[in-house]
Amino acid sequence: MSQHESSFRREATVGSIIFVAAFVLFFFSPVRRLGDNAYSLVLSQCILTHSSFALDSYKGMLPEKLELIPNSTKLKGNNFELVNGHIYYWYPPGCSILSLPYVALMNVFGHSPIDADGKYDTKTELALSAGLAAFLMACLGVVFFLIARQFFSIGSSAVLASCALLGTQIWSTASRVVEQDTWGALLLGLSILLLVWHEAGRRKLNPVLLATLLSWTYFCRPTNSISIAAISIYLFIYHRALFLRYAVTGAFWLGLFVAYSWYNFHHLLPSNFLANRLEFDFFWTALAGDLISPSRGLLIYLPILIVPFAWVVLHWSKVEYKRLAILALAVVLIFLVAMAGYNFWWAGHCYGPRFFTGIVPWFFLISILGIKAATQDRSSRNNERGNLSWKLQIVALVGLAFLSIAINARGALSEETKLWNPRPEDVDAHPERLWDWSYPQFMAGLIHPPYPHGAFQVIQEGRRMSFSSHDIDPFLWYGWSGAEPEFRWTDGHEAALDFGLEQISDLKCKLEANAFVVEGKVPFQHVSIELNGQQISDPVFDGHGKIEVSFVLPGALLKRRNILTFRIPNATSPASVGVGDDPRLLGLSVTSIEFDSNADVMSLPSGSN
Repeated sequence: MSQHESSFRREATVGSIIFVAAFVLFFFSPVRRLGDNAYSLVLSQCILTHSSFALDSYKGMLPEKLELIPNSTKLKGNNFELVNGHIYYWYPPGCSILSLPYVALMNVFGHSPIDADGKYDTKTELALSAGLAAFLMACLGVVFFLIARQFFSIGSSAVLASCALLGTQIWSTASRVVEQDTWGALLLGLSILLLVWHEAGRRKLNPVLLATLLSWTYFCRPTNSISIAAISIYLFIYHRALFLRYAVTGAFWLGLFVAYSWYNFHHLLPSNFLANRLEFDFFWTALAGDLISPSRGLLIYLPILIVPFAWVVLHWSKVEYKRLAILALAVVLIFLVAMAGYNFWWAGHCYGPRFFTGIVPWFFLISILGIKAATQDRSSRNNERGNLSWKLQIVALVGLAFLSIAINARGALSEETKLWNPRPEDVDAHPERLWDWSYPQFMAGLIHPPYPHGAFQVIQEGRRMSFSSHDIDPFLWYGWSGAEPEFRWTDGHEAALDFGLEQISDLKCKLEANAFVVEGKVPFQHVSIELNGQQISDPVFDGHGKIEVSFVLPGALLKRRNILTFRIPNATSPASVGVGDDPRLLGLSVTSIEFDSNADVMSLPSGSN
């Protein structure tokens, strides 16, 4: 066996291990939500079944009353738009088209986002989207490995590819469900691999393939036009012999896309592709937020980038393929400016800097070039002081890599990070939360949220407080879902109330509640009730109906500011036990609570209901 064949086999083996390990990890990481991507695979199904981009056959998915966002074709509250009397998926169609083979294959095995009655099946679309996203991002891991192999050994390349997968939004965002950037990042990664291979002299660049890959990144997300423009300029300046075929291929794909848009919308481009969505009304706030917001900042969620980017600057003379480095840096800089043009710069309900998921392949290329330049430059600084400096830099690089992985793991593994977006106040209505260092998103579930506005209000003795009313909101600290007509669910394994007192004495508390139980799966809810950290009661709710539980709040434990905590270890999501699609961890449905210092109420013995 030749050395080349041996190296190829080892590369194939390591690449396969990266793919399998990444796929398993991504597939079994639990945190997912469809959000903007809901109905993406429905469009795939519609194209397969009805040969149409119009979703008119599935109008049952829509509410009875349709309301348009002012000055827009988009319907309020969902992912559709109404154009010329037809219903369309509002987001870019590229991901849906590219997912057609996968959806067709799943149809063969009886899985479809549309059930037998023609109704939308959220649970199935979520499962299908999760499987495809895990597969695509595992493929991207192999692409990262192949890029790194142009600069490093097999072992080092595997480590660097793993860091890129686990320490970025690839794990926390792109692998959760099929986002616009899930397909986009893979296609861009392949494009960068072709460029690297060409620069390294390993394989001549195929301009037709490159233009095709880049065109489809645009069809998946229009902001990929920044990468397309930059690469086009790069080819025109440095590889002009390839540019004509590249440009003709790109023009062909763009012509088809314009034809699609004109046929369906009577516009050259769909509304989601128009540049007027960039408004730049809050540019400096958005720019700062994109970089250093504790809940959306790039440097906070990807600290792994700090050292390699610094090395590119500090060791510029040793950077290989400077033309690629300039290309990558230009794309990142322009993209950063463009994203600051969105007034909605925090990207809604997501984890970390979601808008930058699509350019992770550029981050990876810059990091690879920086690390390679620093290692080459080290040999020329072979002195005691230089060695100490180098060791400190390596420690910083490794430490920030582990920190990046830990932060992005939270987004993929902790449901609390997902619940951070709507609680304690919806981040879209209260974007000031994005700057709150006392409760950053990546710490949700590890620390408690801030107290609600107006916390520790003095209770009125003898007054029954309804959990379906907003009057109780100042008393709800964490672990509570939204108000329903007659009650409010706890959501999670722990929920807490805050309240204030003017005078300290024994209080009697009456709690009216029911519980979430499922026969044979969740037979009861055992609740531990604590006052200021001390257990005072542990009733059991069998879920057979609403009951009133009474217990004493001892004066010896009461303070001017008090916390009443409900620990509910058996809280379970209906979706996990097959009784609906509700992902919340339901424990108690609380109707009301009342505090009274005069009522003659005995504390319940432990384990009673």
